[in-house]
Amino acid sequence: MNSVEQIEESYLRSNRTVETILLTDLSNSSRQKIVYVYNYEGYHYRVFDNVIELTKFLNNNEFRILKEYLKDYWVYNFLEKYQFNT
Repeated sequence: MNSVEQIEESYLRSNRTVETILLTDLSNSSRQKIVYVYNYEGYHYRVFDNVIELTKFLNNNEFRILKEYLKDYWVYNFLEKYQFNT
């Protein structure tokens, strides 16, 4: 299980945001990861595991999405259960 802490929220437009999220493994607090959640109009969420992939997405280049969801609670459920690489 992970701690999910929003560090920052940036508004790209009034209906599009990017949240910077800090994940901390509750069983080993030295394991942390920053992920980025792109929110389109509150009903389409894309999770990126680094800022490079997020930037590629925003610039319409090839990109890799970590996960994609239609509900915000699915995003946070995924983030709480995210498996850190050991």
